[in-house]
Amino acid sequence: MITTIHPEIKKEADNHGLYQVYIRITRNRRHKRIKTQVSLESLDDWNQNTRNGRYIRISAKDSKAKNIQLEKELESVKRYIQRNDDPFLTYYSFNPDEEILMQRFMEYARRITESKNRQESSKGRAYSIFCRKFQVYLRSIGKEDIPFKELTPAIVTDFENWLRVQPKERCSGTAHSLITPNYVKSIMITFRALIRRAIMIEGLLDQSKDPFRNYSIKEEKVIKEKLEKEELLSIISLDLEKGSWLWHTRNCFLFSFYCAGIRSSDLLQMRWCNIRDGRLLYQMSKSRKIKDMRLVPQAIEILDLYRTDNSKATDYIFPFLDSNAEWAGYINPQQKETMPAEMKNRLFIQTSSKNVLLNRNLKKIGRMSGISKNLTFHMSRHTFAYQAMKNGIDHMIIKEALAHSSLSTTEKYLGQFNTEEVDSALEKLFTKEFPEPAQNPQECLYQ
Repeated sequence: MITTIHPEIKKEADNHGLYQVYIRITRNRRHKRIKTQVSLESLDDWNQNTRNGRYIRISAKDSKAKNIQLEKELESVKRYIQRNDDPFLTYYSFNPDEEILMQRFMEYARRITESKNRQESSKGRAYSIFCRKFQVYLRSIGKEDIPFKELTPAIVTDFENWLRVQPKERCSGTAHSLITPNYVKSIMITFRALIRRAIMIEGLLDQSKDPFRNYSIKEEKVIKEKLEKEELLSIISLDLEKGSWLWHTRNCFLFSFYCAGIRSSDLLQMRWCNIRDGRLLYQMSKSRKIKDMRLVPQAIEILDLYRTDNSKATDYIFPFLDSNAEWAGYINPQQKETMPAEMKNRLFIQTSSKNVLLNRNLKKIGRMSGISKNLTFHMSRHTFAYQAMKNGIDHMIIKEALAHSSLSTTEKYLGQFNTEEVDSALEKLFTKEFPEPAQNPQECLYQ
């Protein structure tokens, strides 16, 4: 039997002039209404046809708190019916303190993950990874779920320590294949986001009980590798078979470099309609910012390798994704928003696998070019920033080219590359004016 549960408002005011909100339960044409702890001053404050679960309009007094309260009671009723198969709530009573204490965290995390998957696949993917990891962790300590009241700083710390000794999913579990510290960091950031949402938006946990309150997420500094001009030239001059996957990979890498470091997920999904009058116009998938830039001759030369008389505006430029796939019909950002969650996930998996292929091919290209660095696609972005800085381009312009949200982000990004001043100082300090090493080493520093 299907049970329907929805809130409704009584259209007659009570003795205090307030309009009471009820929860209506229906099964097999039988109804029951239970009184909630929410009441409104006006019928106009109620929005029965809401699509986002906010039945109380923002213009109403204390609308946020009342929406949170109503959502708590709705969830409480749904859980009670699910656990007891008692649609007419024979023994039910709403106890707010008990509901908060007994709310199951994994239940909540999965609900938010489903919502994120419906909205955008990249965040949904991050939430899904967290849920999978935390579920395995809970089973390792003999639990399937955990109440909010048991989410303590000790649990947070124990989970992080557990993560740090887990193997990469595609590796065998040897010491050198542990998941990276920054991957641990990203999972912990998602964990914290779920807790903060539970506190600030849904009121499921008191702020004083926040397990992340005095917790610092650890980050490991990563060296941003970049290419020197000579290394770039060695890649450009490499003799590769036209039409081979190595040839396509080099073209993608160089096109990204010539266009201020396009990320691989954006480049793989780039279409001919993104090229207009010698300019590149697209929306970045990570930041949602619009990029509009003039194409330099080197980038146009690469595009000419792929443009044919049969090229359609909606075709992908580079041949890594199928232009006839079902997701290819969703072209502009507005259309992509309407893409079904399951389809978004398949597209995400496809772009991720192609990114793996690009990086695998780039390692081969690096070896063939005599480059000892670990060549990756993201290095095209680092290399653009580094070469722009070396050529004296203003940091504010580099910020705009990289589409960073603030100049401080760009300054931090470029900080690792700015070694020339230190190099110059060392050369100036240790010139021929210093005595030869054969002399007394202590005298060398003071002559």
